[in-house]
Order: sequence, then C-alpha cells, then structure tokens
Amino acid sequence: MCDLLRTTILKVDNGRSGGRLVYYLAETLTDWILNKDTLNKLKKDELERGLKKIINFGLIILLVLILSVVTNRVIETLLGMVLLGVMRAILGGHHLPSSDLCVLYTVTLIIVIPYIGHAVDDYKLLMDSLSFFLIILFGPFRKGMSFNKNFLLYKIIGLIIVTGNIYIYRSAIISAAIFIQAIHLIYFTKGVHDNHVDCG
Repeated sequence: MCDLLRTTILKVDNGRSGGRLVYYLAETLTDWILNKDTLNKLKKDELERGLKKIINFGLIILLVLILSVVTNRVIETLLGMVLLGVMRAILGGHHLPSSDLCVLYTVTLIIVIPYIGHAVDDYKLLMDSLSFFLIILFGPFRKGMSFNKNFLLYKIIGLIIVTGNIYIYRSAIISAAIFIQAIHLIYFTKGVHDNHVDCG
C-alpha cells in the first residue's frame, strides 16, 4: 500500500508538468464536462488547466483537514495554513516539478507548522526577524512570477504582516508559517523553476 501511494504521488505522467494523480483527475473531469457541453463553448486546454489548479488546491485542503483532526491540532493547523497561503499569495515562492509533489509537500509543511511553532516558541522574535530580513532581500519571488509592477507594494505588505506578529499577535504558529514561506523566497541562480508547477 505504501509503495502504491509513493508511486502515485511521486511519478510524473510522461514528463508532463502536472503529477499523475492530479492530471488524471483533471483529464477525467474535463472529458466529462466537455461531453456535456453541447454548444462547444469550452476550450479543453483552458478547462483542464483550471481544473488542475482547483483539484490541486482541493486536495491540499482536504488532506490538511483530515490530518489536523487526526493530530488534534485543527485550529493551529488552519491558522498555519491561512498564513502560509496569504504569504504565498503576496510574495510567491519556488515551484515544484509535479502537482502531486506540490500537494504532498504543501500538506507536510502545513501539518508540521504547529509543532515547529511550539518547539521554537521562545525564539519567535528571532524567527520573525529572520523572516523580515529574508523578505527584504528576496521578496517578492521573481522567478516566473509577474510581480514587477507592484514589486515594492507586495514587499511592504509582507513586512507589515511580519511586524504585526512581532508587536501585536506574538504567535509562534504565525512566526513558523511566515518563516517557512520566507525560506522559499531564497534563490541563487537565474531561471530556476520557471516552468515548474506553482503550488498555489
């Protein structure tokens, strides 16, 4: 069973940018919808691309909800997920080569946020300071992202969120979520990951 799950999650479908599981679900649903589209108003490529993003996001939410209940850390996990998602939307970050890998990786990060937060509770100011520094240096993420027009605005918003946690919320969970996302802003070589799958 573990081997089957690992194969399903990790294997990329014939070199496509989407993972096997997400691609299969999107393709199946696309074909079903197109069969119902008697007026031929829908374009297969656009529909399939949109469904991939929806399925990718939906799988992350579903797995996070299930695992947060199992670990009995629902509120903390959801808080971490929201902060990670907000910072990702504002600042961007590295991409992964497969949608399935994206789901697995993102869910893993979200689930461990509460544990990281509790483990480093006494060092949350240090984490926030490092996040602040990383956002100044690398945010927003500029590889394959269209943030040029509002580059400074996104950077300022990210810094405001970090500052708010330092002086107002003082939450170790928020510190952990922001720090994890800030790490994903770091890049060293030009053009890396430009064509890889965005985790959302």
